[in-house]
Amino acid sequence: MQSSMLKVGLTSLTALLLSACGDGGDSADNSQKTTPSKDVVATSDHEVNLTIITDPSLRSCVEQTGVQRTSQLQILECTDGQISNLSGLQQFTQLAVLNLTNNAITDLTPLSPLTSLYSLTLTRNQIASLQPLNTLNGLRELGVAYNQLTSLEGIEGMTALTKLFTDNNQLQSLDPISDTQIHHLVAHNNPAPLPSDLPSSIQTFRI
Repeated sequence: MQSSMLKVGLTSLTALLLSACGDGGDSADNSQKTTPSKDVVATSDHEVNLTIITDPSLRSCVEQTGVQRTSQLQILECTDGQISNLSGLQQFTQLAVLNLTNNAITDLTPLSPLTSLYSLTLTRNQIASLQPLNTLNGLRELGVAYNQLTSLEGIEGMTALTKLFTDNNQLQSLDPISDTQIHHLVAHNNPAPLPSDLPSSIQTFRI
């Protein structure tokens, strides 16, 4: 008698648990399963739009990489091409290394959204301001030698910067360097006097 009652009790308990798991399982799955928003995907990775790259030389350089999606372009070298307009580069938000040496660049505004940049080389251009780059808080290496800089305004936002090459410009002051964590500095051939103080992080410098 006790054995029969035990079997009935176990059978009822098992049925109850199975019923609960069935109902709860569907509910849990519905609450946890999420479909990625198409808008989110589109903003992080989308088809390369060559039409917004207005400079012919820059457009040709990007086209030659063969990338189809913006996230695929992480290293770009477009040197010696007389590039004067960087419009369109803002779509490549995954760029980590960008080399634009020896062109005719004056405005760096299109680079402001490229916060994944690690290394940026702009040597031998016609750049007069670094202010558009103050959003690049992950940038580690910046080369802006042989330009038309009179100020280092903008580097205060580059909190990860460790290497700065800013020789052969028209810098009037090197004092902004004092508030950085730069390890290696090259800043000779500028009219600026020696900075009032060098950052404690400095390892090598040429002024």
